[in-house]
Amino acid sequence: MKFTSLSNSVPVFLTSLLIFSLYADKCDATLWPLIKAIEIEGCKFRPFVTPPGSTQVLFLAGSGVKEEFGDSKSMKYSSCAIYLQPTCILYLAKAWAEKSVVDITQSLNFFMDIATGPFEKYCRITMLETAKGEDYAAMITKNCEEMLTNSKRYSETAKASLKKFSEAFNGRTLASGSSIHVTVSTSNSVTLAFTEDGSTPKQGDVTLDCKEVGEAFLMSTISLHTTIRESMGSRISDLSKFRFGVGKNLNLGINFGTGKTLFNLDDKQT
Repeated sequence: MKFTSLSNSVPVFLTSLLIFSLYADKCDATLWPLIKAIEIEGCKFRPFVTPPGSTQVLFLAGSGVKEEFGDSKSMKYSSCAIYLQPTCILYLAKAWAEKSVVDITQSLNFFMDIATGPFEKYCRITMLETAKGEDYAAMITKNCEEMLTNSKRYSETAKASLKKFSEAFNGRTLASGSSIHVTVSTSNSVTLAFTEDGSTPKQGDVTLDCKEVGEAFLMSTISLHTTIRESMGSRISDLSKFRFGVGKNLNLGINFGTGKTLFNLDDKQT
């Protein structure tokens, strides 16, 4: 499987996402065969969301589980999903258009390009086991410090932002079923929010003025939830090569429950 056919599919992808964003609450959830909701370990992740701190509609790029093995059994601690702004497809193609799914899934640089690329990202982590907020923050903060230090981006601003991030977890119990939400904007802000379930909040609880911390958080999340790499690599590769029906026309299934197609775009015109 190759990461190809990008030039023909991206304009259609962006056009159809724009239409979808206008009618997101009324559209059938199965709008596109390749952008479906994912349910993993009982956690449901919608195909499209507008994350806290953003006005953009982002698509579900992949999901995974944090799982540890020991004494002949496994323990699953959390599930997560990462959403991306659709312009990421065009950006990622510059370096990865000719790579196979296996190649990009196994490449750390591919996920670094996702974390640091000039498009919005949103991560939702839903707890499968209850944890203390301080313990969770300590683990994430340590990972972020190491990543930023190794990339020579651990500035005083990043240090202060990580401290603010860690303090937001003080006194919190991350109960099973509760969620952590992190939005990394295209400016310099990172929005952190908490919910008692998997719902997407409209506003954040804490704002950090250091996108490098948000980028390190994404990389930490991807490294901890190992199965998300395969999920993201496969879905992003498929999106880039998908010609929306392969035939002559793109048929957007926006039917508002009526069964009637409202938009029919010829992909040869895009």
